[in-house]
Amino acid sequence: MAVLLEVSGLKTYLRRRHGTVLAIDGLSFQLGAGETLALVGDSGCGKSVAGLSIMQLLPPGGYIAGGQIRFDGQELVGLADRAMSHLRGAQIAMLFQDADNSLNPTMTVGEQIAEAVRIHRKVSHRDALHRAEEVLQISGVAGPRDRLGEYPHQLSGSLLRQVLVAMAIACEPRLLIADEPTASLQPSQQRDLMELLEELRQRLRMAILLLTRDVSLAAASVDRVQLMRGGGSGDDATPGDPLGPTNRPYSKPLPLSAWGLR
Repeated sequence: MAVLLEVSGLKTYLRRRHGTVLAIDGLSFQLGAGETLALVGDSGCGKSVAGLSIMQLLPPGGYIAGGQIRFDGQELVGLADRAMSHLRGAQIAMLFQDADNSLNPTMTVGEQIAEAVRIHRKVSHRDALHRAEEVLQISGVAGPRDRLGEYPHQLSGSLLRQVLVAMAIACEPRLLIADEPTASLQPSQQRDLMELLEELRQRLRMAILLLTRDVSLAAASVDRVQLMRGGGSGDDATPGDPLGPTNRPYSKPLPLSAWGLR
C-alpha cells in the first residue's frame, strides 16, 4: 500500500493566556492510500492540533517548530499559503470537532456547499448547486433538494454532521480528517455516521484519519489504532489483535487508564 500521509517528529506550539505551550511533541505516523487510521487519546493530548497542523490551519500564534508532514510526497510544513489552499478542501478535507460552528449561519446549506465546490472546480453556480444536491444524497441526507435552501439552525445534530460530510467530500478528497465526528450523537447515530464514512471511503477510495478519545469507536471503525500521549506517539495496534488494547471490551471512551497506560 502506497503511503499517502507521513508525519515525522512533528512539534507544534500553541499560544495560551499564560504563554506558549508545546501541544505536540514528536508525533510520527503513516497513513496508506485508502486506509483508515485512528489517533486515540485523552482530551487535550493534541489530536485536534495534529489535524490542524496537517491542514495548516493553526490558530493565531500557533506554529510548527519541527518535523515533517508529507502528503503524497509533498512537504506541507512551510508550504506557501496559495499552494496549500489548492490542496485544502480538494485533496485534504477535515470534519472539525466543533460541528455547530462549522457552517455559516447566514448562508443556506446549498450555497455553502456550492461555494466550496467553486473554489476548486471551474463550474457554473447552477452546476455547483447540482453537485451540492448530489453529495447530500450520497451522504445519506433525505430530501437533498429541499435541504439546499435550509439554514444550519434548521438542522438536527445528526443531519448537521451529514451536511458537513457532504461538504467535505464535495471535491472528492484523497484524505479526510475526522475530528471527534460522533461527539454528542446518540449511539445509533454514531454507528450510522461511521458506517456512512466507511461507505464513502470505499466509494471515493479515500483515506480517513480518525481523531477520537473513544476506544470502542476506533476499534470498530478503522484498520489501525495509534495512541497519543502527551502530544507524542504511543502504541500502534490493529483492531482485533489479541495482543493489542483494542481487543478488550471497552464500551466507554478513554481515560487511558483503561488501556493500562496510566
